[in-house]
Amino acid sequence: MSELSVHHVVHSPLNLRGLGSNFKRTEVPLLRQGLVFIAYKRRKKPEEKSTTKNFLLPRHTRQKYIVTFSGNCWFVAGAATLATSDKALFERVVPPDQDFDASYAGAFRFNFWWYGTWTEVIVDDYLPTDGRELIYCHNRERPDELWPPLLEKAYAKLRGCYEALDGGQMKDAMVDLTGGISEVISLEDKDKVNYELYDLLVCSFSMKSMLGASISRPVGSTESEVGMSNGLYMGHAYSITGFQQLKTSKSVVRLMRLRNPWGRGEWNGAWSDNSREMQSLPSDIRAEMDARSVDEGEFWMSFEDFVKNFQEIQLCHLQIDAMVEELRDNQNKQNWNVMVYHDEWIRGVTAGGRCNPPNERLYWSNPQFYLNLSKTDTVLSSRGECTIIISLMKKETDKNALIAIGFDVYRLRKPDLRPLNERRAPENTLDMAKTSGNYECYREVTKRMVLPPGHYVIIPSTYLPNEEAKFMLRIFTEKFANSSVMEEKPDMSPILSPKDFVYDLFNKIAGSDSMLDAAELQTFLSAVSEEGGQHVA
Repeated sequence: MSELSVHHVVHSPLNLRGLGSNFKRTEVPLLRQGLVFIAYKRRKKPEEKSTTKNFLLPRHTRQKYIVTFSGNCWFVAGAATLATSDKALFERVVPPDQDFDASYAGAFRFNFWWYGTWTEVIVDDYLPTDGRELIYCHNRERPDELWPPLLEKAYAKLRGCYEALDGGQMKDAMVDLTGGISEVISLEDKDKVNYELYDLLVCSFSMKSMLGASISRPVGSTESEVGMSNGLYMGHAYSITGFQQLKTSKSVVRLMRLRNPWGRGEWNGAWSDNSREMQSLPSDIRAEMDARSVDEGEFWMSFEDFVKNFQEIQLCHLQIDAMVEELRDNQNKQNWNVMVYHDEWIRGVTAGGRCNPPNERLYWSNPQFYLNLSKTDTVLSSRGECTIIISLMKKETDKNALIAIGFDVYRLRKPDLRPLNERRAPENTLDMAKTSGNYECYREVTKRMVLPPGHYVIIPSTYLPNEEAKFMLRIFTEKFANSSVMEEKPDMSPILSPKDFVYDLFNKIAGSDSMLDAAELQTFLSAVSEEGGQHVA
């Protein structure tokens, strides 16, 4: 049931050029039921839409005007962030050696990091339109650039249909586009937001981490996005594309640049394009900040206004060092030891839920993973400690989207006495070492921990028992660490259920012939009623 991933498989690209223009078209359904929305939203091939077609335009146009009219702003925001990131990262997902030139084959290929493996997805070039225009993701400024809608189609194919992209987390899109590790910073409690958060975001951004932010949708709203008087939208995700600190006569202003994936709709408060604050800056500073008085979807705002209006920051760390404060300013990047496991929660078998009454006995049936931290950090700490980052990723399906997940970490006294169960846990464990925090309905839950050397067990679980889902567990350590699945081992004194007690008592009295005579039967029944009453009850 459990499997240790040793290698990440990279699929070899299909030789599309050898196909000519005879690639067999495979439909990507709009809805999970395979229905079209309405008749006029039919697909058209790019050559039916325009006489000029380009797969990929020069790099400077990639980040402009990528828009969407469905509920997939989370994916479009992630794709737009990728387009403005490192060229090698972008071209790993969107191979540039394909176009509408003489080698056109009627199909295009894209690569996604899908639960631990880089997976190639091939799609034809039929795209959803309203009869005249593309209806989903596209470059509004240059509609002849077609990698955005084709990438979106490939991602919809990977997830099953376009409807599967309706609603999601921007960090999940960024992980699927990079293979990075996600992190969520909540801004719900404004009074607890650390003043140093801005510096953390700047350092993560400088280390190529991809950043985004979202505003929660109002409770009870029937609209996917709700406009606000300040120009922002609730129920919407934005890319974070830059930082700037300006010295004024009174203080230093900490600014953030954000981008609406629609390519329109901007913040209209302080430091927006036409604000008094922005217009008071010298023209050369405004040019350096690329602040223009046009509605292009990109805008500046102060960090303080950002915290007031947004509820969540979503990050995808391409270099895991960005999650570790000690390494953010260190140019000598750390090589991490990575362990990857694939497992699942199965109803009635390994889906024990969290360790809370009345289901605490079931908790120990969850999958358990042993970790031996024997070597202390030399880069991250000089205090004889071990840095560990744990990522738990639920493999999403239509049925488990609302399943909340989390994990606990216990330190073991007796590492050979495993896996933990109701009897062994008090004998074998110290207090809980760490926890992932509140259970969340996110696809991925990540936690950075600093632990003393020792033997540990990691127990991932769902919030409620008997909730089924497959998952991937990633463990990052500075030094090599031994790990394994905590499989059941023979135990000389197992916990006996009523059935086990009666069975063992029968074998003891019956002997090798497995039969009871009259005297043995009387002895057996007496023992069950008198000595075994506590078990039977």
